[in-house]
Order: sequence, then structure tokens, then C-alpha cells
Amino acid sequence: MFTRILTAHERNEITKYLQESNAKRTHLISVTASRTRAHTPLILSDLALLRSLVEKYDREKTRGN
Repeated sequence: MFTRILTAHERNEITKYLQESNAKRTHLISVTASRTRAHTPLILSDLALLRSLVEKYDREKTRGN
């Protein structure tokens, strides 16, 4: 399992883009926006699956299984 979705560089560039009022659409920003639109449904589905796993795991753990 990967431990992150974005690289530190992507995270910094996105943060910078969001904070600037007249931000330039760099290649990285355009590619990231495109990939975000394409992959968000699967990412959210995976996140929901992982949350369900942890909830069940924690419930069973407290029951002694």
C-alpha cells in the first residue's frame, strides 16, 4: 500500500497555486487537475474500504478476537 497520494513537490505546488490570486496554470497543475478528475472516484472508494476495515478491525479487537 502506498502511504501517500501526492509527492511533497506536488503538495507544495498545489498549495502555492491555491494561495495565489493570479496563479499560473503550470504543466504540473494541469496534469494534477486532470489526474484528480480521473482518479478521485477510485481514491474515495479505496478510502471508504480502508475506513471500513479499520472500524471492523477495532470492533473485533475490543471483543477479544
